[in-house]
Amino acid sequence: MYLENFIMDYRAWQGGESVFIEAPTGMGKTTFVLNQLVADAMNDQQEVLFLSNRYLLKEQIKHSVAKRQGIPVEDANWLEEIDEFEGITILSYQKIQTLVEVNNAGRYLDIERYKYTIFDEIHYILEDSIFNPYIVYLVQFIQKCQNTKVFMSATLAETKDYLIDSGILGKVIPYSNVRLNAMVERDLLDGYLFRSLGYEKYIWHYTIPKQKRKIDAKYFSDFTQIVELINRSSEKWLIFVSNKASVESWKSAIRKSVDVIYADDKDQEIVDQIVKYERFEKQVLITTKLLDNGVNFKDCLLRNIVIDTISRVEFLQMLGRKRIQGDDSIKLYIPKKSRRYFTGYYNLSVLKSLDLVNAGKTSKELVKECFANSTVYEMARRLYIVKDGTLVLNPAGAYKLSLMAKFLCDMQEAMQEDEWAFIKEQLKWLDLQEDFSEKNMLPDVKKEKVYAEVNEYLKKSTAVWMDKERKNEFRQELGKLLCQAGLYEKRGNRAPGKQVIEKIIKAEFPRYDLEVKKASRKGEISLWRIVVKKDVLGDQNSF
Repeated sequence: MYLENFIMDYRAWQGGESVFIEAPTGMGKTTFVLNQLVADAMNDQQEVLFLSNRYLLKEQIKHSVAKRQGIPVEDANWLEEIDEFEGITILSYQKIQTLVEVNNAGRYLDIERYKYTIFDEIHYILEDSIFNPYIVYLVQFIQKCQNTKVFMSATLAETKDYLIDSGILGKVIPYSNVRLNAMVERDLLDGYLFRSLGYEKYIWHYTIPKQKRKIDAKYFSDFTQIVELINRSSEKWLIFVSNKASVESWKSAIRKSVDVIYADDKDQEIVDQIVKYERFEKQVLITTKLLDNGVNFKDCLLRNIVIDTISRVEFLQMLGRKRIQGDDSIKLYIPKKSRRYFTGYYNLSVLKSLDLVNAGKTSKELVKECFANSTVYEMARRLYIVKDGTLVLNPAGAYKLSLMAKFLCDMQEAMQEDEWAFIKEQLKWLDLQEDFSEKNMLPDVKKEKVYAEVNEYLKKSTAVWMDKERKNEFRQELGKLLCQAGLYEKRGNRAPGKQVIEKIIKAEFPRYDLEVKKASRKGEISLWRIVVKKDVLGDQNSF
């Protein structure tokens, strides 16, 4: 079922109203706009303004419109220069932000020309707000927009709360919410002018149920676990990495054909493939947030998706890039993460930015700090714009920071009790929490190799009593291996002592024991040796 089969009452929407459409990926949100809303607007001699995020998404929509209208699409460079088509204008949020900044967006606010303004993948307004302060101009555009505003996303909840609670869409009359049916409800807007003219204006909410998808989720803690699978696979893989810096590590380790695409890549052949054919040719595509929303892949050979993000919105948008049809299923690989990861993210990134926002400093004070401290400058330039010589905070960024801080603190608390808490959280995003099993953790090939090295080193160290010099050598070498295995955290040059070594051997390498011969007289030192326990002598392979 597609969205146009669910939304039949769109002609009841009026200018000045806001419409939220939350529907899973693959439900035809864009098709609904092109088939229903464009036709309805043109019937009234008006048009649709379609706004979207990400270059690829915008170009894919333009490509679809051009094909419908019989416009040649072979020359993608020519099509890139076109914004206006019959009945519809397609722009990026970034262009609108720039036009508002220079007071030149008036033509796109013309209610005589545009019946509907579509804000596609509107979660952008929060997801990008912590590094793009110019989103404040998009918010201003929304406030000035007086036609019917349609906000669409598969992950709408946070953004909807922000737009409504902040009053950007107008004041909602308390307790005015009415549920019209299982999927539609609306709130009454408070407005003296509306009431005096005998009109009622609403905020409409359409929530389309999620479709159950066949997903086999596996967990990983290190990218080498995934690489091992890819190198043995004949299927296609789509890999979403958390940052650009990690791409080269992935690419150099994969022995299959690989394409990489970043947010600033627009002229590559791979971009043309994605826009025109909704597929990529090579076996593996590695990307960052560039593809996290809107772009579709309809490729039966794409059966494996790796997602490394802690954002629920990004996670669901990334997963939605693969259209799952019929009996199609995918294997999804998600990161385990450690509690230390969330603590570090909170302390080193979010907390400092949140403190800066909440400090209540004047623009002059903040500018002075920016000149004196490069760290403050880096944080400020992501959250503030300069307007008329004054630093102005992007409120959407401050709102998103507070949401992130809460999530990071919640995860730290949860992981203190349960090391699998983040895995369970990701499964919860998919309604697959009942499917959790530690058995779905991929084997750590790297760790197994280091464990084998530790085992071999302990084996070589058996039977021989160690004096002071040999003990120091043993502690240093064993400590290095234990660090590689993630069993010991080295502080400075300090090697593990007797108690630490005994504890690790007992827990991880139970076939061995550390035997100690205490000094019998003053001036002598205790001696160590590794022994194989008698009750496991027959089991030479266990470690």
